Amino acid sequence: MRRPILDKKAALQTGSVARAGNGLAGNLPSPENAAAMFSRLVESGVSLPEMREAVEKWLVMHALETCQYNQTRAAKRLGIHRNSLIKRLNAWGYNRKLRRFL
Repeated sequence: MRRPILDKKAALQTGSVARAGNGLAGNLPSPENAAAMFSRLVESGVSLPEMREAVEKWLVMHALETCQYNQTRAAKRLGIHRNSLIKRLNAWGYNRKLRRFL
């Protein structure tokens, strides 16, 4: 059984991005919803780093909700380490016990 490639750089170099898979394919918004979300962000004049952070927050929160706030399963679904997920949540000011941003 092949281990999924979690390192994006290695995945790009080996050309195995399609095989890597992170479990989110079925949970991403429909093209219409994603297009609407991106359109709103672009129209509001956000920069690329701000847009990336907004999309990243949305994906992380969606994964947490889908996994009933189980951080280990959410991190696995996102293809990142649990500690990385916790670091991101802390950096965003998210209180994991209250399940909301402070």
